[in-house]
Amino acid sequence: MKVLSISSSNCLLSRSPYGVDVNGKSISELINEKLPEELVNYQKYSAKINVSIEIWDEDDLNITTTGYEL
Repeated sequence: MKVLSISSSNCLLSRSPYGVDVNGKSISELINEKLPEELVNYQKYSAKINVSIEIWDEDDLNITTTGYEL
């Protein structure tokens, strides 16, 4: 099993009609250039994929609690 994990707590996300970029690079390009070289083009591989994006609001401070109330 091979695992690729890409994470950053300080990047710039941009969206356009053509796709999503992270720090000016398309997500597809970012993933493709970091996959193991021995993976064969156009071959299908079983995989588990998790994508999580947190967009930081620069507006009001939002506070939520779980299991108790303020």
